[in-house]
Amino acid sequence: MGRRRGNADPLINDRAGYRSGVRSVATSTEQIQAHVDEWVGWVTLNRADKRNAISEEMFASIKEVLDAWATDDEVRVVVVRGAGDQAFASGADLGQIDINTTGYPPPGARKGMTLTINKPVIAMIHGYCIGGGLMVAMDADIRIAADDAVFSIPAGPLGAGYPLIGVRKLVTLVGHAQASMLLFTGERIDAHIAERLGLVNKTVPKVHLEAATKALASRIAQNAPLSLAAAKAAMSAVIDLPGSSLEHAQDLVDRCWVSEDFVEGRAAFGEKRTPGFTGR
Repeated sequence: MGRRRGNADPLINDRAGYRSGVRSVATSTEQIQAHVDEWVGWVTLNRADKRNAISEEMFASIKEVLDAWATDDEVRVVVVRGAGDQAFASGADLGQIDINTTGYPPPGARKGMTLTINKPVIAMIHGYCIGGGLMVAMDADIRIAADDAVFSIPAGPLGAGYPLIGVRKLVTLVGHAQASMLLFTGERIDAHIAERLGLVNKTVPKVHLEAATKALASRIAQNAPLSLAAAKAAMSAVIDLPGSSLEHAQDLVDRCWVSEDFVEGRAAFGEKRTPGFTGR
């Protein structure tokens, strides 16, 4: 029997269509990095010096990446992670908001950074996962956390309005009672408590986080892409609410962003003091 000839394309593995090797992906800002490796698209929130606080540029760039990957047959699973050792994402970049004025909610405040794509998304979480950063993680389909992860939603202490889509995700994951505790108090919880609540799927030692995430992504990527897309669409359909029932809640969220209390909360945060809220 003659020796089997290798495939002419060095990126093609013996498994049907399986691709290996890393392909870098251009992004519109250095604050988002992306590459594809063995069916998995990796997105890195790349502001380690700011604990990966989410900027407006990151909102736009991650949408561009995911829009492109939605029709890329070489991407079957997406992993989102934070750069550096301190954080997945420490929240929205409040430094981009003028604390001396109020006005319409800043871009992204109504919806937050969403991970909209027709493919499974895994959030690989370490360190701080706060506010808007937690909303990014909750918008993933699966969350794997390192044992050093810390979660909270400090909208109340800041006088901000947590985006409605984030509240819906939170209630879906942990239930009304636990969501109330997190939203009303702004308390921080560790990874083990988050796992017990259902906020994350699994907690692993930090040194094993990347390996555990890669193994899970690889396992998912071996399944039929159409089946994965159908399952994701079906799950989204069963939790979506009629748009009319959300309008009043969205109005209340918007009012937070244009309130005097948000100006006060942001100022108090920067000055490291207790805010004096007035309800206006």
